[in-house]
Amino acid sequence: MNISPEGHDRSVIPGIILGYSRPLGYPRRFDHTFVAEVGGRASEETEEGAIVSAGVSLGQQVGHQSVLVLGLKGDIGGGDGERSQLRLVAGYSVAF
Repeated sequence: MNISPEGHDRSVIPGIILGYSRPLGYPRRFDHTFVAEVGGRASEETEEGAIVSAGVSLGQQVGHQSVLVLGLKGDIGGGDGERSQLRLVAGYSVAF
C-alpha cells in the first residue's frame, strides 16, 4: 500500500494468484512438492495495464514441520514499464 502516492501512482495495487501443487513421489513419498502459479495484478501506475506473471517451484521438506522452496517466476505479459523478465525465488516456512 502506497500511503502518499505521487502523480499517477496507485495507492492500492489489487491482484490475484491461482496456484496448483502436487506431491512428487506419491504415494510412496511426501517430502517433495511441485508448485505452479499464475497471477495478475494492476501496475503501480494508473496509466499502465495489468501485469500477468507465472512461476514454478519445488519444495523440499527439511524438518518435521519446515519446508524449503526454490523456484522461478517471471512476468509474461502486460505493463508498459521495464520489468524483470525472470526471477529466482526462495522461501522457508515453519509450522507452529
